Amino acid sequence: MSLLTPLFLFGLLAVIIPWWLHRLSSNNPPLQDFGSSMFLEKSETMSSKQTKVRYRKLLSLRVLMLGLLALLFAEPVINGIKLPGVSSNRHLLIIDTSLSQNHTTRWQRSQTLAQDILNATPANEEISVISAGARIEQSAGIDSDDLSLDAARTHLAALQPGLGRLDYTRIASAVSSLVKESRLPVIVHFVSDMQKSAMPEKFANLTIDGISELKLYSSAELTDSNISVSAQVDYAADRTADLSAVINNYSSADITRQLNISTQNNVLDTVTVNVAAGTSKVQQFTGLDTSEANGILTITLSPNDDLPIDDTWTLAVPDGERSEISVVNGTTTSIANKYVTAAVESDPRYRNRQVAADNLSASDAGAFVIVPDASVLSDRAASRLRQYISDGGSALVMVGNTPHGTQMRRLLGITAATTGFSTDAPATELQPQSVAKIDPTHPLANGLASNWRTVSLLRHLPLSTSDTDRRIIDLGDGSPLLIERPLGDGKVLVLASALDVSWNSLAIEPLFVAFIIRSIEYLSGDTTTNPYRSVGDTISLPPGTQIQTPQGVPMRAIEQLANKGSVVLETPGVYSIQSASGKKTLSVNSDPLESNITTISDDSKTKWLNLTAVKATETTATTDTKQNTNKGFWRWLLPLLAIIVLIESLFSHRHLLIKRGA
Repeated sequence: MSLLTPLFLFGLLAVIIPWWLHRLSSNNPPLQDFGSSMFLEKSETMSSKQTKVRYRKLLSLRVLMLGLLALLFAEPVINGIKLPGVSSNRHLLIIDTSLSQNHTTRWQRSQTLAQDILNATPANEEISVISAGARIEQSAGIDSDDLSLDAARTHLAALQPGLGRLDYTRIASAVSSLVKESRLPVIVHFVSDMQKSAMPEKFANLTIDGISELKLYSSAELTDSNISVSAQVDYAADRTADLSAVINNYSSADITRQLNISTQNNVLDTVTVNVAAGTSKVQQFTGLDTSEANGILTITLSPNDDLPIDDTWTLAVPDGERSEISVVNGTTTSIANKYVTAAVESDPRYRNRQVAADNLSASDAGAFVIVPDASVLSDRAASRLRQYISDGGSALVMVGNTPHGTQMRRLLGITAATTGFSTDAPATELQPQSVAKIDPTHPLANGLASNWRTVSLLRHLPLSTSDTDRRIIDLGDGSPLLIERPLGDGKVLVLASALDVSWNSLAIEPLFVAFIIRSIEYLSGDTTTNPYRSVGDTISLPPGTQIQTPQGVPMRAIEQLANKGSVVLETPGVYSIQSASGKKTLSVNSDPLESNITTISDDSKTKWLNLTAVKATETTATTDTKQNTNKGFWRWLLPLLAIIVLIESLFSHRHLLIKRGA
């Protein structure tokens, strides 16, 4: 602000000085008397009007240049001036819309707090409303420039609490990215019930970069309480099921409730449960008759409490039908095929289905396939397999024990047709190798390291790997035994040895069945490995897979089925997933963490606020340093610019003097 007066004077002089000098150059000199004009040469008389027009153009260009320079260098100061009626801050009003906000009058209290914030915000300030539930979303109108209080009130009135879970870490990351482009200081108002279960393990994850202030408002009350139920099927076969139900008491008093297990038409069992304050209780049910359940059981607590949504839990009951696992092979009589099919059939969840290699497709094979012996596949089959994986499919491929075709060698990255050990020598004369290195973080190796180290390897095919490949298991000589390779939209697991006792002992080890089953679970995706999901979760679906809501409505368009996709589970219930390998069910319920309404302590709130205050101070200090640097630059630049302007004007005045004719 102290530079505003010098800038004004400089801009004024930049216009006056050139004008005054041009006016001097336009004055005619005094007339001189000559005794005789006979010896004077004739010359063209210059027009006074032309001279003035020419100099006015020069004057206009010069004044324009100097005026633009003055405005250019005045920009930092002008931007810092707070004019009447112009916003000086931007407010972000973040409202918790997670499931716990459905608790009795919490949402009403949150709305009241938010209205108070809007009423206290100056009319000329920018403000926007953000809902924070399973997803962090700016309210309707994000694409418009309407950041007024009236628009914020309209957006606030349209909000309702959802059924998802809120993780405070997501707020920090979402808001940090949102404020990056703000030209104004950002003040964040966060209205929430301050659940302890929403807090991250580290306070540092709550840091919101780029804001000037954080304000916390709690809609929870000390007398709030809640009771919830969750359940899991332990076993289901022959139309009977064993079930475990967990009742959580998040209150300061003991409770007594009726626990009902029912199908769509009948109540299968009812028990009375007593749960002490602040504890949980597990209730077991055995031999439940699920013949009329139609694949769905409902567990209910009665009477309902102040948060009735989590007093009901919906459970999918397996109907005992096995899922089909696609096995690709040139011949079903090969020893490798027999090893794989036996391993698949050993699990009561699966049964194998032989798939024609030459016409492999997602609609026929499903989400993934197993190739017991890649060496017997033709080039056409290898090409179809490669295309299947590139389109989003997955595969477990064992290299086999005979020379491979060109297409298969290219797919697997096999650098030579020979094995890593002599193929001519008998197995008894070969020096066996063992597993030397295992990636314990990969699902196929996690917890199985000791089992893999007992496998004896006599022969293998050398694989060439790249930076995009993940080496899961390496042999003692450093060559890979098991890798995961991305290919297009899909992936392939490659075992660099054949399922043959003359190559290794894997097929006759107890590890083999676990390896095949884990591969099935891993390649089939989250929908199979985790049949219990929460509202708000996003699941990925392989090509050829359709999913239906609990109401039976397909969630993917027909034209989308050929590719991989993802869907968001918006409502609780039992979802149906249909693919080439069969039908699966998915239980979706509210996240149990949302049922825990215990709030964070005042000390935690203070730490959160202090964390943001320190970050805001660092941001302000950085800004002040930049501003001080700019001011120091201005003190030197403005006098220098003034001198240059004066010299330029005098220089131009000297060399543009009017030469008048006789």
